[in-house]
Amino acid sequence: MLRVVGRRVASVNGVFEFVGAVALVLVGVFVWQYVQRSRDESQCRQAVGRVSQALNDLGKRHPMGGSGSMPSQVAWAIGQYCDAADRVDMSGCPEDFKVATADWVGALREFQQAIQQYPESYLQGAATGALNFLARGEVDGGENRIKGAIKQSADRLRERHEELNRVQAKYTH
Repeated sequence: MLRVVGRRVASVNGVFEFVGAVALVLVGVFVWQYVQRSRDESQCRQAVGRVSQALNDLGKRHPMGGSGSMPSQVAWAIGQYCDAADRVDMSGCPEDFKVATADWVGALREFQQAIQQYPESYLQGAATGALNFLARGEVDGGENRIKGAIKQSADRLRERHEELNRVQAKYTH
C-alpha cells in the first residue's frame, strides 16, 4: 500500500512539473510576442514618419501653383509631384498606410486630369465652348460640366487626404 501511495505522489509531482514547464513556455511566448509587436510598431512609426516627411518635402519642391497660375501649369506641377510621390520608398510601412497614400496620389491624378480640361485663355474657352455647343449641345459650352468635374475631383481629393491623415495619425501619435 505504501508503494501505490508513493507512485501517486510521484505522478502528481510529475504533473505539477509538466504544468509548470508548459506555463513557463507560454509566458516566454507571450513575452516574445509582446517584444516583437513593440519592435514592429516602432518600425512602422518610423517608416510612416519617414514617408510623411518625404511627401511634405516633395510638396515644398513641387509647389502646385498659386493664384494666377494657368490650369496647364497647375496640372503639370501636380503631375511632377505625383511622379515623385510614386517613387517614395514605402518599405516598412503598414499596408493601410500604403493603400491610403496610393489612393490619395490617385485622387491627385484625377484632379490633375480635371484641371487639364479647363481652358487656358478666353480665346481657347470660346473655341472649346463653341465646339461643345455644336458637338454636345451644351448651351453653356461645357463650362458647368468642366467645373462640376473639377469640384467632384476636388471633393474626392479632400476625402482621400482626410483618410490619409487619419491612417497616418494611427502610427505617428
